[in-house]
Amino acid sequence: MPRFGLGCSDGRGRGAGGLVPITDVRGAKEMVRSLATLRSKALPYAVRNGLTQAAVETRAIWQGVIRATFTLRNSYTVRSVLFERTTGDTVGAMRSKVGSTTEYMDKQEEGGTVSNNSGRKPIPGPVAAGLAPGAKRTSAVRARFRLGAISVGHPTLKGTRHQRNAIAIAYAVRTGNKRAVLERPGGRKALFLIAGPKARPTTRLLWDVSRSSVRVHAQPTLQRALDVVKPKLPHMLTAAVLQQLNRFNIPHT
Repeated sequence: MPRFGLGCSDGRGRGAGGLVPITDVRGAKEMVRSLATLRSKALPYAVRNGLTQAAVETRAIWQGVIRATFTLRNSYTVRSVLFERTTGDTVGAMRSKVGSTTEYMDKQEEGGTVSNNSGRKPIPGPVAAGLAPGAKRTSAVRARFRLGAISVGHPTLKGTRHQRNAIAIAYAVRTGNKRAVLERPGGRKALFLIAGPKARPTTRLLWDVSRSSVRVHAQPTLQRALDVVKPKLPHMLTAAVLQQLNRFNIPHT
């Protein structure tokens, strides 16, 4: 096996013990100095910048996935997605973070049950979003059909369920409100829009107000964003390292 080392010359081009001396120590010193700079400055800066860039890109992609997945009433959920720049003193401890400041995004990501501690959990129907009855709701609830904008009369109800509903519908038509809370089979209740002629009005579901909790199916929007960014991370780190090598004038190929 070839051996390399430093030794004293015997005047004939060989050192003691037959070892070849290394006389160009200036190049070796520069290499050692470059390696020290790489370890103490260039590499930590590169990892820090690369992880921060990955967090920024993950945030942007996640926001796009949220817009494509959910029916949003406003930009609150999108704006809740934030990133933290890389922290940590050593390369092994460095971390960048991406997350949402809203609690409900945890449930959306992993699935679960959402409960309303103050009572029922209203669920809007497609009509509340200006869509046809029975359609899948793909847009936000219209302002005039939000619960806070709706007032419902409370007539005296008696008789069977059908009779009580008929009284509520007649009251809504007579008062011009055209909104009524009706009873559904199984003791459930819902808020309906009363449409059509007075002689033969029809009902269209606006809000289901009978449930105290709602099962939320998992929508792993963050994981989808991470799946896009993870394959790019080695390239981001490589580019960040090359940038730091150039910055500190460290030779490289």
